[in-house]
Amino acid sequence: MVVLKGILKQGLYVLQGKAISGDATISALDKNETKIWNRRLGHIGMKGLQELCKQGVMDSKRIGVLDFCEICALGKPHRVQFASSTHKSNDILEYVYSNLWGFPQVPHSLSNAQYFISFVNDFSRKLWVYFLKYKSEVFKKFKEWKTLVEHQTGKIVKNLRTDNGLKYCNHEFTNFCKQNGIARYKTCSETLSKMELLRK
Repeated sequence: MVVLKGILKQGLYVLQGKAISGDATISALDKNETKIWNRRLGHIGMKGLQELCKQGVMDSKRIGVLDFCEICALGKPHRVQFASSTHKSNDILEYVYSNLWGFPQVPHSLSNAQYFISFVNDFSRKLWVYFLKYKSEVFKKFKEWKTLVEHQTGKIVKNLRTDNGLKYCNHEFTNFCKQNGIARYKTCSETLSKMELLRK
């Protein structure tokens, strides 16, 4: 199928035809200059075009309203931020954060531990840390910590916030929390920032 023809003139082929507006080309016949500049500048938004006009780079009289552009809509989505937490703890162990930390690329500790789990009391900001050799020890260490703090304080653990990782989300862990009346709050895996957890 012949798409274009060219005539050989002085060692160069001069194509016979004209540009057609398509996905990758911008037709010179398109009279909407706002649309043309939107495409030429990598699908810049209306605010960007207005800023260029303010700086004198473009003539504001030649820029109008930018029509809906599907490429702009698909190419510039952003992730919505998580809402800020609004709860307020009024007592010890009312709200507890937990996270598992691991650094497989770092050499093991002297006791051959590769991970550690942290528990942070929201009310007092007290932090407990336990070293673990394997991720599978999380549930055992949680029960050990829960027994210790409840005997020391005379209070009970009421709410537990963790990420949604498998170490916290298994039948054994879930059933234990249900039996002991512990409400669970989960975030997506890797979103419970370790530094935020320490700052809590």
